[in-house]
Amino acid sequence: AAAVAPPADATPATLLRLASLAAPFGVGLAGLPPAGEPSQQAAQVRALVRRIAEEARAPGTAAPVAECALLYSADADLWSGGRHRHAVALAAAALAAHHVQAPVVTRLSDAPAGAAVVLADAAGLTAQEARALTRRLEAGAGILTFGEPSQVDEAGHALGPFLPAAKAGGVRAGAGTVAQLPALVRERGAAPVDEALLEKALAALLGKGRRAVGVTGRARLSATLWRLGEAVDVHLVAPGGERAQGHTLFVGLHLAGGHRKARFRSAEGGDVEIRLNPSLSSVSTILPAFSGYAVLSLGG
Repeated sequence: AAAVAPPADATPATLLRLASLAAPFGVGLAGLPPAGEPSQQAAQVRALVRRIAEEARAPGTAAPVAECALLYSADADLWSGGRHRHAVALAAAALAAHHVQAPVVTRLSDAPAGAAVVLADAAGLTAQEARALTRRLEAGAGILTFGEPSQVDEAGHALGPFLPAAKAGGVRAGAGTVAQLPALVRERGAAPVDEALLEKALAALLGKGRRAVGVTGRARLSATLWRLGEAVDVHLVAPGGERAQGHTLFVGLHLAGGHRKARFRSAEGGDVEIRLNPSLSSVSTILPAFSGYAVLSLGG
């Protein structure tokens, strides 16, 4: 179990938001919340987290669904003066906004075999990391780069790029595909991500229409998937604090399998069975309204 201590001056509404955002990753909040309605809602989030854990489906017990793996290199961060770490955070936010399941790994060996590797402003990778990435690409993996990755020797001397020149739509390299987007961090601050180009790159690397999850609606929702055998849990958060209503959820058929019904539970106490409607590449459903945090369970 893991918990974080929130800022001492955090408001009850901030505590609710932090509790909801942390729940899909099995992280709780330390300390007792102050009195008030938002604190009661935070307690409801904790209660739902406990129920999921009691069913042995808690994040950490289950395995994360990984479409991409975002590589953080301590060496690249050192030689870039912290630019790489900043870019990794920006890339993670951009991918999450598109509901891409992309855990961060600190070693390429920890990236799942079928996941595309994402490199964010990775100037200063070690020669060993460069060789491992090249081998993975030639063996059939996908690589998405923000900016042009480069390698250095042990003293930090530049050895230049090591991947073929690419574009957003991707180019073939060996049995794999590499797609490149503009760098995320510039001298005058962060550069905005071109949403259309990012979608184009994801389609080239993951397959057009083959996505793990998607959510449409007026307000933004975050979705985090965990898998336990044939069962899949979709952890949903309304990070803006507004009530989520009228959203449509899509789950890829390669994850949903033959499941056509799901159990929807919200921190507010809702617990209903809903039907999943199959289409060519996914199953979909209109989510019941909820605030804060909810879990949709397929199977199990």
